[in-house]
Amino acid sequence: MTTRLTVSLTRQDGQPGDGNSAATCQMEIDIDDEVNADAGRLSDRLQQAFAVCRRQVDRELASRPGDIVENRHARSHAGSGPDPRPATEAQVRAIHAIASKTNTRLASHLDEVYGVSTPQRLTLKQASELIGKLKEQLVH
Repeated sequence: MTTRLTVSLTRQDGQPGDGNSAATCQMEIDIDDEVNADAGRLSDRLQQAFAVCRRQVDRELASRPGDIVENRHARSHAGSGPDPRPATEAQVRAIHAIASKTNTRLASHLDEVYGVSTPQRLTLKQASELIGKLKEQLVH
């Protein structure tokens, strides 16, 4: 038996002189009982679905004339105002080194979790968070 879940994400952005711009992504995913019974696997599937929706909403908003969406996802995770500090060179080097040791597919992880294509596009806070998560994988 399967369970059908609906994942929905809406983002509304104020546009200078133009009012607001909004985009919504909604998708249904089927979860089999085995995944539904495993909280970790269920959480992973939901995170993946939301990551897809975030990317699609960002693309939609970016495709509209006058909209600037670059790295909005990163700013929403940073929680440090409109212009968070970028990751340091030392953090970027550490991310590459630890990801290599843990055999982490860095590009897909960055895109799915943070909505960026390279570690250089992470904020200082996100880079620190990612380094901590990667280090945890070294211990296990």
